[in-house]
Amino acid sequence: MHEGLLTIAYGSKKYVKMAQSLSRSYRRHDASRPIAIVTDEKNAPTMRRFFDIVIPYRPEYGAGVVQKLHADLYSPFEKTLFVDSDCLFYKSPRSE
Repeated sequence: MHEGLLTIAYGSKKYVKMAQSLSRSYRRHDASRPIAIVTDEKNAPTMRRFFDIVIPYRPEYGAGVVQKLHADLYSPFEKTLFVDSDCLFYKSPRSE
C-alpha cells in the first residue's frame, strides 16, 4: 500500500477509546486512505471495526513511548503518517 495513517493503542481501555475517536475523526475527513493500528490481542477484535489494518503489538520493542520508535517496522505503508491515539482531526490531513 502506498500511504496511510498508523497509530498505537494497547493496554488500558482509555487508549482504545481514544484510538476509536481518532479513527472516526480521520474517516470524517479522509475516507479513502487506509488507517492501521498496533494493538494487543485482547483489543484486536474491537479495533477491526474501526481500522482497515490491525497489527499485533510487539512487547519486545519496549514499553510506552519506545514503541513509537519502531513505527517504521510496524507500518504496512510506503509512506506513513503516524498520529498519537489521543489526537483528533478537525480537517483533512492531506496537504492542499
